[in-house]
This record gives sequence, C-alpha cells and structure tokens, in this order.
Amino acid sequence: MKKLHLVLLSIGLLTITFVNSPNLHSDMTNIALAQKGFSWRNLFSGLFTPKPPIKPRRGGSRGDICMVSPDLSGEKNQPRIVWSDKPLFLWRGSLIKTVGLSSSADLDKNIIFSHPIAPTQEFVSYKGKALQPGETYYWWLSFDKSPNAFVSFKVMEPEQRQRIAKDLQKLEQEKKTRKATAEGIALAKTKYFLKQQPQLWSDALQQAYLVSNPSPELSKLREDIVGELCKSGRPGS
Repeated sequence: MKKLHLVLLSIGLLTITFVNSPNLHSDMTNIALAQKGFSWRNLFSGLFTPKPPIKPRRGGSRGDICMVSPDLSGEKNQPRIVWSDKPLFLWRGSLIKTVGLSSSADLDKNIIFSHPIAPTQEFVSYKGKALQPGETYYWWLSFDKSPNAFVSFKVMEPEQRQRIAKDLQKLEQEKKTRKATAEGIALAKTKYFLKQQPQLWSDALQQAYLVSNPSPELSKLREDIVGELCKSGRPGS
C-alpha cells in the first residue's frame, strides 16, 4: 500500500511539473498561433509575389551590392519611411567591408555611423545615437572606406511615432502577460507593422532579424527573403 502511495505521489509531482513547464506553455502558444495562420511565412508571403513591396538598391562600382532594407520607396525622390530610430540595415553582397550612415547626401563628410562587417555578414543594427523623427538619413555600403552605394530613408514624424510606440508597448505587455516567447512577441509586432498604411516593411524585417534564437521556420525565412529579393531581374535593379 505504501509503495502504491509513493508511486501515485511521484506521478502527481511529474504531472504538476509538466503542466507548469514554461517551455511547454510557449510551445503550445506557438502551435496555437500557427494553427490560426499567424506565422512568419504567412506574414511575409507578400515578399514572394511577382511584384514584391520591397525594392532593393543594386549596384556599386563592382555591381555586387544589393541593399534590402531600408529599401527604395518606389516613389520618385521619396525616401522610405521607417518607425525605428535605430533601424536595421539588411543587404547581400560579396567583399563588402563597411556599413555606414550619413546625415546628408554628402556621404563622406557627414558620417554619423560606420561599422566594419565580416565577409558573410548581411545585417546589422544601428548602434549610434537615436535618429531624429522627421529627418532623412542615408545608409551605405563600402568595399573599403568610401561609400559605393547608398539608400535614403526618413524616420517618421514625432506624433505618428509616439502613437505607434504606445501601441507596441501595450501589445508587448499583453503578450508577456500571456507568457509569449521573445519570438512570439516579435511575431506580433511584425504583424502590427504590416497592418499599418503604408506598411512598415523595414520595421517588420527588423523584428524578424533581431530574434536572438530564431526558430527553424524563422531562420529559413531569413535566408529566403534576402535570396529572393536579390535575384537578378527583380524590380529595383
């Protein structure tokens, strides 16, 4: 009888541990989201259409630079609008040694950020002083020290930025209350950015690339995004 009691007690303890496991809760949450179609692949499916919304800048003196985000806006003389004041720079290219940021089109004289990159590196977050709302900036890539290709972008106006910041703060708090993982929170923010009008693709991509321990789905999507957008013949060449 005592042995039976001990066995039942052990099973009970194992059950309690299993049910309260934070990893189990996170896994169940991710499965539920996926069943609702709330996944990385679904959110970014628009990038793989015949007319993708992102228009990379290609070129450079050696012709092997593809600047993915922030990208060309597609509107003449109009820079891409981004929410983040510390944006992500995303690209593909061989032999690139430096990524930088300038405060004007006179790139060499107005550099505010310059970062050496490894041969296989394809993205980096801006680490300098927060960029100013309403201002236009120029990010560039270089084979040595001088910019070889650049793209302009504009940080959105203060009022709109503040509204979005409040929405994101509320969204993150709700997800944390529900025990969402860091990737789950990033996924929710990505969905939010893509619901804006116009869609904030640069900020959506930033969420996808800043997840420190990405799931297999997200890791594969990162590879596919850059590969697809930088194929020869895509718009923005």
